[in-house]
Amino acid sequence: MAKLVKRKLMESLLDGLDKKYICILVGPRQVGKTTLLKMLIREIEKIGYKTVIYLNLDDATVRARFSRDPLELRREIERQTGKPLVRLKDKLFLIIDEAQKAPSIFEQVKIIYDEFADKAKIFLSGSSSMDIQRKMSETLAGRIRLYRMTGLSLGEVLKDAGFISLSSGIVADIVSDNFSIAKVKELQSGIWQQKDSVNTFTERMLLFGYLPAVYIEPEEEERWFILRDYISVYLEKDIRTLSQVGNVDQFQQVYSSLMFQNGGMLNVNNMANDLGMSRDTVRKYIDIMQSSFLIYKIKPYFRRLKARLTKAPKLYFFDQGIVNHTLRLTSIEALKSAQKLGTAVETLVLNELMSEGLNLALPPETSYLRDYQGHELDFVLKNKTTSIIEVTTSPGIEKNKWRSLNYFAEYFKTPNIFVVGNFEEFKEIKKEGKKLFTIPLWLWF
Repeated sequence: MAKLVKRKLMESLLDGLDKKYICILVGPRQVGKTTLLKMLIREIEKIGYKTVIYLNLDDATVRARFSRDPLELRREIERQTGKPLVRLKDKLFLIIDEAQKAPSIFEQVKIIYDEFADKAKIFLSGSSSMDIQRKMSETLAGRIRLYRMTGLSLGEVLKDAGFISLSSGIVADIVSDNFSIAKVKELQSGIWQQKDSVNTFTERMLLFGYLPAVYIEPEEEERWFILRDYISVYLEKDIRTLSQVGNVDQFQQVYSSLMFQNGGMLNVNNMANDLGMSRDTVRKYIDIMQSSFLIYKIKPYFRRLKARLTKAPKLYFFDQGIVNHTLRLTSIEALKSAQKLGTAVETLVLNELMSEGLNLALPPETSYLRDYQGHELDFVLKNKTTSIIEVTTSPGIEKNKWRSLNYFAEYFKTPNIFVVGNFEEFKEIKKEGKKLFTIPLWLWF
């Protein structure tokens, strides 16, 4: 049996078992949605519930049945429970994996929920938001709770490896406006003796990314095979099923081109000219990748700033391993030589922010700052307070980074300033009337 990594999102799903909404779990392929749902079934059964029905619409036979006749969903439930739904006394848990592959069932899901909300708890998962969110807005509005799943976070990896026991760490506190110096120091002292071992995990994620199948694979060559097959299967199988993709070869050209721009500003005009495509075509394919959760598009920050600012969004792929495989960067030294290590660290930092922030009731606005004079901030988190997050691969804070931090900090009222990078330890630094915190990458969870 394959190794299973406990996901933090499980806590939210279990907390909602008795609440009256349909749980929608979305995210890219292979980030662990199916595994999480199967682990959820075990937890439900441990509690004592017996009526659990799991349907996987990745199975072509099952999908064909429900697509031909959506009423087959209700009949399937009644076959498995052995009685009509109206006579059901026990709580029913209905879990439909890859639900977007048979969109005709959404109407039946709505009817079952409306009739049996007290008895039926429904979970749906999907890999492409274009289809699933359109159907949700049409049929399930007002009935859902959406959960976004990312690849493994560093916190989940370290907990799985036994380095930490807490359910949340520094990043969760930052995104929820609960940053505590005392907690950081407690976390640091708890794993200080093992920080070298923890660093091996961070380097592994910088190189191979955050897909669970890659993480649990002990052989390095096999990890690259998994990443190769992921890219091939996604492009050759999943994308062909999306009606919005007109030309798969063109889509692949845009996809590959974006890999070289990971962490950079998006210039659609230049891409269109380089690839010999129209701007509308390039934008359409980028929108498809964003809707399929393959990329994060980080918008520039504008609020109340008077300086002339760059208006283009920055783009990051959801998984660094996929980028490294495409660019043939197969070692940390190769990342350094290609001057891509900084972007890899930024992507890891962003993955932690998204993992902790996307499913909050009030997720922070995540943006970046750059002006035409060369001042730049990697990430700005806006919630009740403002958090500035700057990423570095140096053991100290370079002059240009301090210049940007000092310059933009004037525009924010008492911001929290964090510099994440290759530091030996967490420190509070005061300089030129500003206070900032250095956080070593091995503590960024």
